[in-house]
Amino acid sequence: MIAKEIAVKRTLEIIFEDDKEQFELFKFSLFSEFGEILPLKIVLPSTEEYAVFPFRRVNRGGKKDFDFKLLPTLDGAVKTTIPLRVANGIVYALYPENALNFIVISSDGALRIYQYSVIGRWDGLFFVKQLLFEGMMNGNGVHCPEKPWMSFKPWGQLLEENVVKEVLIKQGFSSRFNGEEKISFITDSKKKEAFVIWYNVAMGIGYGILPDDKIAVIHWRQLPQNQLFLSPGSLISFQSEFYDKDGRLQLLGVKLL
Repeated sequence: MIAKEIAVKRTLEIIFEDDKEQFELFKFSLFSEFGEILPLKIVLPSTEEYAVFPFRRVNRGGKKDFDFKLLPTLDGAVKTTIPLRVANGIVYALYPENALNFIVISSDGALRIYQYSVIGRWDGLFFVKQLLFEGMMNGNGVHCPEKPWMSFKPWGQLLEENVVKEVLIKQGFSSRFNGEEKISFITDSKKKEAFVIWYNVAMGIGYGILPDDKIAVIHWRQLPQNQLFLSPGSLISFQSEFYDKDGRLQLLGVKLL
């Protein structure tokens, strides 16, 4: 991931790369100089190896009332501005305004969806690149990767979003989701442990499955300060659990094992 700060306009410029890396990040050196708005520019290289389709989530009325839309490009780049907020000494860039998504269809039929985002954590602002989905396409649909945690419900839902279906159909592929697998979890049921099945850095939340098959929310504030990301498939421990006001099971004091 190649990045530079353009001093005159204080724009953060990133060169898009289809490098298949699951997670990359770098910390801003002088984030306070950006003020309340961070201009972001993602440059899309001209290549015959793959096609890139940028899109983002747009809230229409609330957290559960949203849509995705394709974004226009100008001079081979997509631009946006990310609002920054400060609370309790931490600079925040809230989801979904902090994230841009990119559908990549390569010449060999591979489908990858990346998310580029700006996140605020304990000691500063970070730019993050996360590989959200990777699969192969043919006339029968999109095949789920072999890793079982990649078949957790959000992946199937992602392929049903209108913007993803639109791109796939235009490229001559079906958006049907194949290869649904059951998640297996093996650990000592007496220990306070969970298996990470999904984690989104831009949102700052993920999900873990407990030995009794319960699904629990993992919030970034419950991770150690030096832990910005949890890889799906990893094992974590937690100190305690509770149900929030919305009835969701949440984990406290999470550590990577």
